[in-house]
Amino acid sequence: MEEIAKKADLLITLDCGITTIAEIARARELGLKTIVTDHHQCLAELPEGPVVNAHRPDSAYPFRQLCGTGVALKLIQALSGTDALGGYLDRAALATVADIVPLTGENRVIVAQGLKRIEGGEACVGLKAMLERAGVQPKGLKASNLAFAVAPRINAAGRIGDAMRAIELLTTVDAKRAKKLAEELDEENKARQGIEQRIMLDALEMLQEVDLVQDRAIILSSPEWHQGVTGIVASRLTERFYKPVLLFHEENDMLTASCRSIPSIHLFDALSRFSELFVRFGGHAQAAGLTIEKRRYDEFKRGFLAHMRTFPNDYFLPKASYDAEMRIKDVNAGLVQALDKLAPFGFGNPAPVLRVKGAVHAARTMGADNSHLRFTLMDGAQISAVGFSMGPRLAEFAAAKELDALICPEMDTYRGANAVRSVLRYARPDTTASADALVSRNERIFFESFINDAQLPEESADIAVTPDANARMEELLTGDIQGSLIIARTPSGAKRALDKLGALGLRERMELCFGAVPRSNENAYHTLLLAPDSAELAPMRFKRILVYDSCLTDGFAAKLLNCCGTTVESAQEGGCDELLEGVEPERESLGQCYRALRQIAPAAYEYASFDALFTAAQKYIQCERKQLLFALSVFGELGFLRVVRGPGQTVKVLAGKETKKKLSESAFYRFIRVAKIPQLRYKEDEQTPI
Repeated sequence: MEEIAKKADLLITLDCGITTIAEIARARELGLKTIVTDHHQCLAELPEGPVVNAHRPDSAYPFRQLCGTGVALKLIQALSGTDALGGYLDRAALATVADIVPLTGENRVIVAQGLKRIEGGEACVGLKAMLERAGVQPKGLKASNLAFAVAPRINAAGRIGDAMRAIELLTTVDAKRAKKLAEELDEENKARQGIEQRIMLDALEMLQEVDLVQDRAIILSSPEWHQGVTGIVASRLTERFYKPVLLFHEENDMLTASCRSIPSIHLFDALSRFSELFVRFGGHAQAAGLTIEKRRYDEFKRGFLAHMRTFPNDYFLPKASYDAEMRIKDVNAGLVQALDKLAPFGFGNPAPVLRVKGAVHAARTMGADNSHLRFTLMDGAQISAVGFSMGPRLAEFAAAKELDALICPEMDTYRGANAVRSVLRYARPDTTASADALVSRNERIFFESFINDAQLPEESADIAVTPDANARMEELLTGDIQGSLIIARTPSGAKRALDKLGALGLRERMELCFGAVPRSNENAYHTLLLAPDSAELAPMRFKRILVYDSCLTDGFAAKLLNCCGTTVESAQEGGCDELLEGVEPERESLGQCYRALRQIAPAAYEYASFDALFTAAQKYIQCERKQLLFALSVFGELGFLRVVRGPGQTVKVLAGKETKKKLSESAFYRFIRVAKIPQLRYKEDEQTPI
């Protein structure tokens, strides 16, 4: 401040100053006149001197959501008139989008007018250079282009380098210098992305030791983290885990945090309860920053986590909302053009979201690191779909027969294309049908699950028996939104569970999935898992697990315990009978299956799924799908055939060794015998059905 006072007599703050009472007072002591322009929340005391901030208690200004640059723009308007704003609207639009303030009211006007000026070639030379460097064409420019292509590159200067270069970029009139600066900032942005990835991986590793069911906020600290990048990582973690996130950078005896929040938690208000612990802090509803002495960190962490537990459960439950439900055939270029009239879209004025349902085809990853997802969604008509940052969910999407999806349609102009595509906002298997229809449509999966489990190694498992599955399920699910996994192993058990959840009004409030719990459910939201695939069981954060009908096999129960490390309860109701209807284990029936499979095995053809393989086998034998799966399991275990799974759902059947073995040498076959199913009888001396 002393150095500034030697060179100037007026200090104007931009996007800061509203909580730096002592610093502004010191400036005035040094003879500096001060004008504070800020958009952050105010404390009880305001800085001395003129303060331009719509959040000040005595403000009568009708629009309070301007970003810091927007507030400065209004100061220019007040001093020089509205006509003077034109030359600044391109950069004001960029700042408004980058600061993630609501694109409503004056913000929407600022961005709309700024985009027009940029598209019309009236942007400053620095912004033009950055658009070119980012590969963004001014024609058809959208707010999202500024948010995801331009803003991160400009922000990189302040995050890991010298922020003055960003100022120079946006103020220079030298096109060559602007191009050079754009190149430098682009390279720094790449470096920033590497740092961001390392911090993210580090944070995710730390979270392995955090109880995300109990904790309603994520608070982590490390001396290795770059302070300029923690805010980006905090935003990504907030989106991924749907909790407020506070990431602290440690330096000596001080910790400085970048904080982000979810829509239901006003972050500035929540942090204000602990302001006496902070050296400094400021922010607004969704983002904040604070500095705290290291010795007070644990006290603050305990207090803040306890405060988060005082909010209603629903505050921490993501809500997937949409504007209209449509058929895929109606999502066309005309619709996109009509919706574009509501632009610019962004925070506070999101792009319209449509709910569509359809079958998934040709799901695959894309991007240099396979982090994104692309597939086709079909319902008579078809539309291409892109899921950004959804690459890890490839297996889940490939396995889905019908998808219930929320999309934002747009025109895809990449590399000269001009077609409608849908950007995925949310998706899960279509579970909106009645319990009977939903289970009947997927009944074969229960048998496949049973086959896989029956071949697991036999292990003892300590499973608690609950006398009343309905009462226990209600008890587990109505106290909280997280921590309970309900499993149904049989079609009848699944129907009963679905009907009970419907009666409790919980079916639409919890995850419902077949085969495996989506990896995206890292918070362990209450989940109903039908026909679990033992091969997909992985460590999960659930605190309580109830097998609603029956574990069926000790092997499955043991693996469930090993994966979850928690208590497992089972109703111990139901058995194998309903799963094995249509299965004929007699030597003659198995022999017919074997000969049919040998007909298709030599071709080594890769089938798109077991359904496609079953269709091919029907040329040589008429049997139920269950029977073919049963035969494949027995023959594969005995070595007569090999079943090879490929990417997604693809599968091959390959010929095995020509050898004589008893059917009883198959563990799965022996398991069926132990199960004492009447129709499953065989002789001990039966040989292979070749």
